[in-house]
Amino acid sequence: VVDVKQVTRSITASFSNSKNFLTLKNKLLKNSTVVAVLFSLLIITGAYAAPKINGYIKINKAIESAKKAEDAKDYNNALSLIASVSDYWMTDSKKQEIENLKEKQNKYIKYKEIFNSALEKEQTKKLEEARKLLLTIDPEFPEYGDVKNKLTDIQDKIEGKLKSDA
Repeated sequence: VVDVKQVTRSITASFSNSKNFLTLKNKLLKNSTVVAVLFSLLIITGAYAAPKINGYIKINKAIESAKKAEDAKDYNNALSLIASVSDYWMTDSKKQEIENLKEKQNKYIKYKEIFNSALEKEQTKKLEEARKLLLTIDPEFPEYGDVKNKLTDIQDKIEGKLKSDA
C-alpha cells in the first residue's frame, strides 16, 4: 500500500525545489512590489492633487459668481469674490483671467464713483463740472447707456441755461 502522505510530501518537495517554482515565486514578488509602488504613488499623487483640484473648482465658481455680480452691476461684490480666490494655486491662464477681472472691476468701481460724483455736481448746479466728469467715463463701462443719457440731459440743461442768459 502506498502512503499518500509520503507521496504528497515528495511531490511538494520536488516541486518546491524546482526551477519553475522559484521563477513563479520571483514573478509574484516582483508583481506585488510593482503594484505596491503604483498604489503608493497613486495615494501620494491624490493627496497632493486633491487640494489643487478643490481650489480650481473654487476659482471657477468665484469667476462665475463675479461675472454674475458684474452683470447685476455689483462691482464691489465681484471684486471681493475675485479677491477671495487670488491666493489659491492656479494655472497661468487662470491667473491672467483673475487679473483681468480685477482690473475691469476696479475700473468699473472708479467709473461708478465718477458717475455718482457727476450726479452730485448736477444736483448742486455745477453742470460743466458734471459734464467733464461724465466725459472721462469709457464706453466699455456696462452702465455707459446711463452715462450717455445723463450727458445728453446735462448738455441740454447747459444749452437751456445759455439760451436763457442770452
